[in-house]
Amino acid sequence: MKNKSLIYSNLLIGTICTVILFNCSKNRPSFLDNQNSYFPLYEKRFWCYNWNNESNISRYMYVDSIINIESNQYAHLSEKYWWNNYRDSIVTDYLFTYDKSGNVIRRIYDVDKIRNPSILLEENKSTDYVWFKFDALPGDSWIAYSNAEMFPYYIHKYTIHLISRNDTIIINNKIYIDCIKYLIKDENYGGSRDYLIWLAKDIGIAKILRKTDKRDPMFEILTKWNE
Repeated sequence: MKNKSLIYSNLLIGTICTVILFNCSKNRPSFLDNQNSYFPLYEKRFWCYNWNNESNISRYMYVDSIINIESNQYAHLSEKYWWNNYRDSIVTDYLFTYDKSGNVIRRIYDVDKIRNPSILLEENKSTDYVWFKFDALPGDSWIAYSNAEMFPYYIHKYTIHLISRNDTIIINNKIYIDCIKYLIKDENYGGSRDYLIWLAKDIGIAKILRKTDKRDPMFEILTKWNE
């Protein structure tokens, strides 16, 4: 009887462990199967940035939920800007996912509220475009349409260039190697809001160099993130 009880106990434990593992696998968003370590998007991920100029601007980005749209899963990112410690800030929303190659796809947000939808007819009526292409080579470029920075209900046309796959950057005295560097050109602003962006492995966006209107270029660097 003792051996029989032991067998039943082992079976019960095995069943419980199997159920737990099954539930964990079931609750994990399926789009993460294609996740790229240069742009991790799991829920509750966050990044904090500071701008190293006199405007005293800080930015906070976080993945607040995983949502389903037309049978596809997307990470919903919220972004907040603060000026000079004012808590009334600009909030921007993003929708990102991955394709089967691990490239980052950006979806147009609130597409039903867009005030210039005709711009999408230049190529097709798609709402999803490759934003960060990881299987591209230096010198490659591609077109994407997405919500305009600061004016989310207008669609802008972007040309994205892959500049380098092995940049080295230094942030807060820490060296990051093999960073991927992109140039993102907002075609609607004629160069005044183009910016360079560096992605670091297992982190995501680590550094941004941008020009806003006619002001001097501004650096934006990562100060805190969660693993």
